[in-house]
Amino acid sequence: MPDPGFNAALRRKIQRSDAPPRGKVLRPEGVGLALSRALRKAATPFDGLLLDPKAADPVWDLDLKEGLAALPAHRMTVVLEDGRGARGLCVLENTVVDALVEVQTTGKVDQPNGLIRPATQIDAVLTRDFIGLFLTAFEGELASAVGVNWPRGLTYGTHITDPKQLDLLLPNCPHHLFRVGLELGGGLKSGDIVVLVPATGPVLIEESGSDASNRSFGPAWTETINAARVCLEGIVLRRKVTLAELEAMAVGDILKLDRSDLAGLPFLDVNGHEVLRARLGKQGSKRAIALNASARLAAVPAETADNPGPVETGTDGPGVALAREVAAASAAEE
Repeated sequence: MPDPGFNAALRRKIQRSDAPPRGKVLRPEGVGLALSRALRKAATPFDGLLLDPKAADPVWDLDLKEGLAALPAHRMTVVLEDGRGARGLCVLENTVVDALVEVQTTGKVDQPNGLIRPATQIDAVLTRDFIGLFLTAFEGELASAVGVNWPRGLTYGTHITDPKQLDLLLPNCPHHLFRVGLELGGGLKSGDIVVLVPATGPVLIEESGSDASNRSFGPAWTETINAARVCLEGIVLRRKVTLAELEAMAVGDILKLDRSDLAGLPFLDVNGHEVLRARLGKQGSKRAIALNASARLAAVPAETADNPGPVETGTDGPGVALAREVAAASAAEE
């Protein structure tokens, strides 16, 4: 039976209005051309760079792990931010970094010497202007584009050297990856520049039919529901004991936990239903909890009026400076 006060007709109306419309998913056109034009503009002040870009097709909606795995192995990594909490990455392959440093020190791109060196803070300083000019130009190229669903106004945030920090700094959500191959110094050097940005919401969809007017109810209602506060309880261990054992318990007693106990921490709602499962472990030198999809939820059938699904919620912590988060991430790994 439905919960008291639950309106089954209301749920069906929400489900109909939330159903994805039949039509064409819109992506911004000319992203590759915009990247190439932006890079040529950024290279203008750098005499001798002789940059020739060749943009690859964008890769849409990668999960974070796939996006990070697609980055060049030898690189300089810069975290981008938009001032409102959104972040992305701009990655320059080491050969591109070398070329930018060379044209600002010797006035030309040198022959490659076969050595691969890690990026330094000096490299970050000498490439900052180029990255800033590129991001500004790319933003301008797509200013009127339809279908852009990643943060606008991304700028240079900070240079990081430890890739382990990326899991802590970037959101675990779908990401878009833009890659451009660069010929530098008339072909003396070559390398990639890669931009990885988070998807900020559903892409614009071109309606095919007359049902567009019926879709205003669902999103507004869903937004209201998602703003509701819910209570979750994390249960580390459940154990049956005798009444005598319970009476014998006192402050200071130690309850032993097995490894299996730490691998399956359920999170329950106020009705005792499991909505998440987690495992206890460590992030660097600190204790941490990793949330996983609940195995119990995976076996639950599709939502019906008699079987409403769990309410999904999210919380955003207070914003802190990106540089402080990088320092905290470094401390956690030490």
